[in-house]
Amino acid sequence: MPQITGNLRVVTGTPHLVREVWVRAESPRAGTGGSLTTDANTRIEVGADGAVSFSAAPGPAVLVLLERTPGVDHVTQRTVKIMVTSTSSTLADVVAAGKTYDGGDPDRIGALAEKIAGYKAAAEAALAAAQQAASTAVTAVNERVGDGAVRLKHLHEEVKTLINSKVAKSDYNPVRAATRQAGDVVAAYDDAGNVSIPTADDSTPLWAAVNRRYVDVGLAAKVNAADFNPVRTASRSPGDVVAAGDGGLVSVPDISGSSPGTSAANRSYVDASVGALSTELGVNDIAWEYLPTTSSNPRIAAVRAWRIVHLRIHLCPLTDIDTWELPVKYRPSQTVYTSELVGGGYVIINTLGKITTYKSTSDKITATVTYIVTT
Repeated sequence: MPQITGNLRVVTGTPHLVREVWVRAESPRAGTGGSLTTDANTRIEVGADGAVSFSAAPGPAVLVLLERTPGVDHVTQRTVKIMVTSTSSTLADVVAAGKTYDGGDPDRIGALAEKIAGYKAAAEAALAAAQQAASTAVTAVNERVGDGAVRLKHLHEEVKTLINSKVAKSDYNPVRAATRQAGDVVAAYDDAGNVSIPTADDSTPLWAAVNRRYVDVGLAAKVNAADFNPVRTASRSPGDVVAAGDGGLVSVPDISGSSPGTSAANRSYVDASVGALSTELGVNDIAWEYLPTTSSNPRIAAVRAWRIVHLRIHLCPLTDIDTWELPVKYRPSQTVYTSELVGGGYVIINTLGKITTYKSTSDKITATVTYIVTT
């Protein structure tokens, strides 16, 4: 049984404000399987947006719109003739079919509607096939003509004109000399299988094609490998070519802080610079710190070298260790753990410098740990 769906809207496009509609057969008629389809009303609820959905047996039917006047206990009924076919799916379909139904045999009308739908589908398929065939023909002709100028309109006439406008093979001139003119065809091999083009000069546009003679002359004007000076000494002069020496290395002079920023640096300069940086980071940033400072016998020592901290705890009472915090510069970038202690357990140092023990049974702690700091 076809399922009919759609929305009830007024002429302004807003939902038609009814709570229900009725659907019934136009008159009693024979149903399927020896049944009788009566003309009793069936109540259909309408959604807030005017949505209606119902199933109905194919044949003529009536859609009844119920309208209640606000403030008045009165219901107005408006009927709309509809025609349901086996291919119906929307309110618009059945209402349009109902307007053309002339009261004849509904089965015949339904059959005609299905035939018309089939004819429509076949016509659309034939149109699509014709368009595809025309497009294929255009593509094939354009591939032969070469400039993509063929259009679908007046296909035969335009293709014939385009083909006739092309240059015949007998008109090709395989030797291109100074007599060439704008519009001349440049496109054929000579007897040796080469394409000849004139030699370019300084006035030739940069986009112009060049021949072998132009390339050979240009390369001959460049520096040969024999002219390279692989040894760079104080006798160098501006414009001298730099090349690798016998060992495959390129030697460049020493530079200083006054040398241009674009000067090539040699290994000696790089090693000295890195060494100076290592000295600065590795020596000036080392400091010892003992905790607690109030103890006559401090048990925790920390040393920092650049961003590496080594922490040593020596026989520190278990009852005191949880009260200490490391200074900021000695706090780890993430929580660290010492190796397992002699009596079991281990020491934890968090990013706030808090030192705690875990599962230790000893009354004094001895441990070391090395970690990275971020500031």
